[in-house]
Amino acid sequence: MTLPGAYGAPGRLPVVNSIFPPGGGNGHSYLVRLLPFIEKQDAYRGIDLSRHYEDQPSGKWRFVPRVFLCPSDRATSTEKNYYACNYVGISGGGNTGDENGIIVPPDKGAITPAAVIDGLSNTLVITESGSFFRYSDGSESPNRKHATFRTEAQYRLPSEIENFAAECFSDSELSVAPFSIGSEWMEESIGVTRIICIFPKQPRNCNNGGSYVGALFAPNSTHAGGVYCGFGDGSVRMVSEDISEIVWQGVGSRDNGEIISGL
Repeated sequence: MTLPGAYGAPGRLPVVNSIFPPGGGNGHSYLVRLLPFIEKQDAYRGIDLSRHYEDQPSGKWRFVPRVFLCPSDRATSTEKNYYACNYVGISGGGNTGDENGIIVPPDKGAITPAAVIDGLSNTLVITESGSFFRYSDGSESPNRKHATFRTEAQYRLPSEIENFAAECFSDSELSVAPFSIGSEWMEESIGVTRIICIFPKQPRNCNNGGSYVGALFAPNSTHAGGVYCGFGDGSVRMVSEDISEIVWQGVGSRDNGEIISGL
């Protein structure tokens, strides 16, 4: 298996090092590292990876590769949208903040196939998800069920996970957070292009009183019954929305030694 290298020189194609793309580095998402491999070499050459993505020349990010969009999510298939994506990396499974998955920041080290001791066929790399975002004209995409909301309280985790989930999943009125899953394809952050597998299905996604690191995110889609997921061995499978929490958390981690069944 060969995937984009993490540490290519700015403005040049990265060396293919048989590692998974990192989920960060100067603000750049793992999707940015995939550009040379989806016939976007010219766009990639124009990006200076030594600078934060917000510090790139004006207009650099005013495009979305169609391969980053799910054809069934009509909200993202519009000429007004420059930023959204439907595919997010899996950074871990278990508790909020457990970055023990495959798509992780560079400071976690280069993740090679050999580092995935739970088995490539048992470990998630990406999942599809509906996205919620603001169009280039300032209006919002229509499907608010894909939005991320901000809880009123900020919870200590993992000890207060039940209270956090109770507020997030309740019918209480919460404000929409600035960023949601898939709202900006170039942004590296948890809750934008990366998630931790905690609950496989949620009534809504929430950041933790403003914090995206200790937050609750789950994928969703326009497909009935589940979401399509990419695994470390290159396979793509639909994962049922009724998968157990234990199994969902297990496929999110790369090295916890779980024996996975029930996918």
